[in-house]
Amino acid sequence: MANDEPPQSSLDVSVPETESVQPTSHSGSTWKVLGAIDDADGVGVLGHATPTSGAGKGVHGVTDSPAFGVGVEGTATADSGQTYGVRGMTASVDADATGVMGRATGSSGKTYGVWGITDSNSDSTAGVYGEATHPAGGTYGVQGVTNASAADAAGIRGTVANTDGNAAAIRAEGRVDVDEVGCEASLSTDQTISGGLSVEIVRFTDVHTDHFESFNVPSNGRFTVPAPGDYHVSTSLSWGEQLPAGTFHLPAIYVNGSVVAQRRRQSAGYISSDTLSKTLFGLSSGDVVDVRVAQGDSTTHTIVAHRTISYVTIHKVG
Repeated sequence: MANDEPPQSSLDVSVPETESVQPTSHSGSTWKVLGAIDDADGVGVLGHATPTSGAGKGVHGVTDSPAFGVGVEGTATADSGQTYGVRGMTASVDADATGVMGRATGSSGKTYGVWGITDSNSDSTAGVYGEATHPAGGTYGVQGVTNASAADAAGIRGTVANTDGNAAAIRAEGRVDVDEVGCEASLSTDQTISGGLSVEIVRFTDVHTDHFESFNVPSNGRFTVPAPGDYHVSTSLSWGEQLPAGTFHLPAIYVNGSVVAQRRRQSAGYISSDTLSKTLFGLSSGDVVDVRVAQGDSTTHTIVAHRTISYVTIHKVG
């Protein structure tokens, strides 16, 4: 062997044939790692974290770009079949295990933990699709949670961008369970109402249900709107004694001191109840809703304090 010749080795270090492979959806782009395979069940790139403890990651993608940068992106280019841009699966039975988890850690800005988009106009397509396949347990196809206290924060939010049709922001096929729907209150004691059609606030200070924690009991039982939206108000007032025949009695619903619904009745000379309801559209956070009443006799009369006949209920309906 000549002194200037390198030692021979049994290891094959020849350069294999290469094939110019380029994803059709990224024509002209560059990459640091590219995996391609022709096997039907193969994996182009596989990341596997084998430790059984710790916060290991099979694949971790990071981007520093502020302009639609993507840490990890998956694209399914086939125009048919049950394909996935990104698919996540977990075999764990722990409570916080997740097939795919998205988290936006920025403390400001319009950020998304998960953002799903579909360009298809076919029925039943979805930007994000969640399915819980197990027939038992309290499972969720999609679960949304927010820790924010702002009035427009939401665990899950649906928006209709095109208002030309009748699309629904959120559509449910089946029963919808809602834990926080409204409130109910009644009088804690009989309330005396002055005569001469003097308008008085009905003091609903015995609060039975208040999912919104919005009944201001010290302020005569008024309801303060917790979040913008549409609210349905229903009230019943039962008089404790007979009003003279021909006496007017007028229950009313007020918002911020202005009457928005009123019923004008004339007594027939026997004990009666007044009922009134109305849906209040487009209320704003901080609006104050209360029930008021007036009666036209020359003397006082009372509203009976009983939950079943003198009450107000308020439900958020939109």
